[in-house]
Amino acid sequence: MILEISLQGVSPPLSDCQPKFVDAPNQLLYWRRFSMESTHAFVRSSGRISNLGAPIRLIHCQILRMSPPVSSDLFHLFHVEQFSWVYRPIKMSPQQMDIIAGRTPMTLHMGSHPSATFAPSSITWFAVQSPASSVGSIVGIEFNGKSTLKSWTDGITTRGHIISTIDELNHTIATNESFEFPGFFIGSFDGDWDEAGYRTQRFQEDIISPPIPSPKYPFVQYDSWSYGIDGNNAVQQMAALDVAIELGLEVFVLDLGWASQIGEWIVDPIKYPQGLAPLVKKAHQNGILFGLHLPLAQVNMEAPIIKAHPDWTAFPGTSDYFGATALCLSNVPARDWIIRSILFMIDEYDIDYIVQDGEDMIKRCEHHDHTHDFGDSNYANSVNGLDYVIGEIRKKRPHIIFENCEDGGTMLTYKMASLYHTSISVDDTTSYMTRQGIWGMSYPFSPRYGARYFQDPVTISNLRSNLIGGPFILQQRITDWDNATFTTVKTFIEQYKKFRQMIRSAKIIHLVAPSSIPDAPIGWDAIQAVASDQSESIIVAFRSLLGDDTFNLKPRGLSNQTMYRVELEDEQTSLEMLGKDIQMHGVNVTCKQSYCSELILISQTLKST
Repeated sequence: MILEISLQGVSPPLSDCQPKFVDAPNQLLYWRRFSMESTHAFVRSSGRISNLGAPIRLIHCQILRMSPPVSSDLFHLFHVEQFSWVYRPIKMSPQQMDIIAGRTPMTLHMGSHPSATFAPSSITWFAVQSPASSVGSIVGIEFNGKSTLKSWTDGITTRGHIISTIDELNHTIATNESFEFPGFFIGSFDGDWDEAGYRTQRFQEDIISPPIPSPKYPFVQYDSWSYGIDGNNAVQQMAALDVAIELGLEVFVLDLGWASQIGEWIVDPIKYPQGLAPLVKKAHQNGILFGLHLPLAQVNMEAPIIKAHPDWTAFPGTSDYFGATALCLSNVPARDWIIRSILFMIDEYDIDYIVQDGEDMIKRCEHHDHTHDFGDSNYANSVNGLDYVIGEIRKKRPHIIFENCEDGGTMLTYKMASLYHTSISVDDTTSYMTRQGIWGMSYPFSPRYGARYFQDPVTISNLRSNLIGGPFILQQRITDWDNATFTTVKTFIEQYKKFRQMIRSAKIIHLVAPSSIPDAPIGWDAIQAVASDQSESIIVAFRSLLGDDTFNLKPRGLSNQTMYRVELEDEQTSLEMLGKDIQMHGVNVTCKQSYCSELILISQTLKST
């Protein structure tokens, strides 16, 4: 092999190293890019194979291979599970695995998975650390398709082994065509898993994710889901828009039911006889963005496009989403049609926001006659399917804000984070499960990738479950509220807007984990956000069933020698202490009944030493 290395853009902030390996007998050109950003201890890598000779078939591909240091014949691997309706009572559970010498390799399944899979799948992020060191490594994978991570140590060397591979690959590289390797990044941290998460989030925000779409982001939003599919109509939603304006909401979204049917993305003429124009006009006149729910990879068998092209489905006749079947997005004719349909929808209805929904967005296709190779739909429906569709829409309509949703956080990857402005964590569920979801989600992703759908009865505690992260989305029958409920929510919205800019770049500290019993949550849980300059912090603490009336919380992440004022909002008490004393002695929080909460505000005073 011949190695060619070119260095480009050496001046800050980015330097690139692009090795090229030429396999002369087979006429394969292997290209790998490594980028290093000066303000982050991370390296990001991507690559491709170009085929200059006869066609070849690729059936196995490693995304990455690494060898972390081992101490006492083991190392720790920390990851977070994705959402599942049925697998585990606690949603999006963080897990620390001990990788021990001589044992069977530990296996993690990553990428897009169905929401009803009775098996674990993992966010494409993990951190590793030797028990003898505070220094560790962080890895994120930029691939929406399904992949498998295996980790083990053999006890012979002082290194462990971690390998990530693409699942179910069967890809032909034709003459003069290329195969794109999924990207990944690797970085370092010094500290605990919170520090690993924070370092990842700062890199993700600065390098990977789309820019924050507004200084006001994450938004406070309305979504029509609580009115049901039949309640998605002009009369009901115009009334809801009037309430949304009074509340000071910033995005108004029509959920499933606005269109003629799934896969026919024109407005239902019966539900909306004047179209969407009256709603959109009124929203825009009041400074509100207008959005639509779009399960873009789903289609009813009765939809005109499938009547004309029944072969465009991924698997014949089977429903996997509200009676709709799956569209194969890497079949080029189907892919080009959905792009045209979405562009028409955006322009015709003057929308600003899309909630992309559906079941397992990387569809398994069983057709032999599509434009992708048979058996390659895992790779093709990711790279040449969904990724391509969202990329083209964003390129052609850059003002559109994309929210990722697939019946819950089931495609939580860094490719997703590069394409979408936010993502769901848990879906259509209770405030307690929402707290479970954000507990796990806030390790690998920054707070704006923690969209919460608020459906529970309106109480202060239930509202506070949505404070850290966002967007905050009201899936409520807001036209049915009485004055007291309206006032309670409006007051919380004002508080949410006050703190959101600090929280979106804050370090998230996981203080007390929610319990694993969703229907009867027990004890206390608490989560903290600390400003990047340590000048202020917010803690939201919750008491569920049982537990003592008073709980001692020990905040972290504060500056030891800074004097802080600590205020308990409900108790209406305050005290002043040095950061080191707050962290050592803690703060006593009292809730004398189940299902109550406290908001603790910590701010720097002028008495700092």
